[in-house]
Amino acid sequence: MIRIKLVFIVLVILAIFIDGGLCMNNDITKEEYRVYSDFLLHKINSRQSVQSPPQKFVVSDKAYAPDSIKYSDAKGWVEYQAKVELDKSTIDDFNQKNKEGAKFENKFSINPEVVVTSNEATTQFSRAGFNDSKTQAVFRYYSYGYPIDHPVIVVGYLIVMVKEGDRWVVKGEIMSAIS
Repeated sequence: MIRIKLVFIVLVILAIFIDGGLCMNNDITKEEYRVYSDFLLHKINSRQSVQSPPQKFVVSDKAYAPDSIKYSDAKGWVEYQAKVELDKSTIDDFNQKNKEGAKFENKFSINPEVVVTSNEATTQFSRAGFNDSKTQAVFRYYSYGYPIDHPVIVVGYLIVMVKEGDRWVVKGEIMSAIS
């Protein structure tokens, strides 16, 4: 009887693992997609005076956050550069969500088109962390460039957004990586 229970437990765990339940957290909410979509719209609007808007965004299907964020470090950066008081629950939520991988689907709600791919993407996001009242969001954004005859160029930012009405507004883009 104990063997049967043990075999059953092993099979259940194996089924969950094969299904990706232990490897990927695919509970990216509609509100989180709204944050990313409003951020991409911000990128379009801030670039229009410099160059024509992109025809499409190519976004990696994998959420990426190489490390956790220390609240004490982020609080100083955000309050100095973004002029926003950072809620500790926002960073706690960010760190919790980014402990495991997540896979994006094409649930972005903007025009131009957003293409989600596992191939060469020009944009990659971490999971967004929210404060308890869902009025503040923080995530990492990576922009990839593929110049001819040069290595890939990567620029990473910590993005801070606040909810104003039914829209998410960028309050800070703090450069956190460049290579």
